[in-house]
Amino acid sequence: MADRPHVLTASEFREAFIDLLEEQAPNAQVRVLSEWEMKVCAGDGPEHNVFLQNAYTMYQLNPDCPGDVLKPYVAALLENLAAYPEQVDPSRIVPIIKDISFI
Repeated sequence: MADRPHVLTASEFREAFIDLLEEQAPNAQVRVLSEWEMKVCAGDGPEHNVFLQNAYTMYQLNPDCPGDVLKPYVAALLENLAAYPEQVDPSRIVPIIKDISFI
């Protein structure tokens, strides 16, 4: 009979997520809000909400490989963090006036 792998608790899973994130993005700042929610910011960019409940549910289906679940979530977050490297510059906003028929 094969030994079953240790199933991570929710907090262990969250810490594994944070460890992997900080390994791939050392400048990431993580603020844990609850068991499933955290805010992540890279540098001076905007904060992103991260919810891990769905990831943990997927992990529970195959607890042998937590990295298989964590890596895509971390990759998606890093992609979002890179997509918004700076705040919106209000001087670049251009108003557009449309005809009433457009509405």
